[in-house]
Amino acid sequence: MTVKEDKSFKVQKDGQVHYFCSAHYKERFLSTASATENLKQSSFAKLIYTCPMHPEIHQDHPEDCPKCGMCLEPLNPAGEENEDQQETRSLSLKFWIDLAVATPLIFLVVIEIGLKIFDQRVNSL
Repeated sequence: MTVKEDKSFKVQKDGQVHYFCSAHYKERFLSTASATENLKQSSFAKLIYTCPMHPEIHQDHPEDCPKCGMCLEPLNPAGEENEDQQETRSLSLKFWIDLAVATPLIFLVVIEIGLKIFDQRVNSL
């Protein structure tokens, strides 16, 4: 959309001039810009991001790793668990419980099959 500079609403922000066709869009832009700034200051400024494959890479903003291109993940040096870590721990616990239950069953089935094969060979003699 092209907006005529002489008949538009304008805002100067961060050294750039933005033109709008109505006061509604001007106010919407200003409210969105302030909410975005607050979000950046509150959440991203406190986190350090690192690459899972290259732990020596540290940045203060989410981006791609300069070495491999993977997305950088937040680093929690305080040992705080976020939701993803809790989910991973829960799935890990379920895996080990299922493995403990399934392993004896697998051994019983293998032993039963082995006994049937042994009986067939003995009977065929």
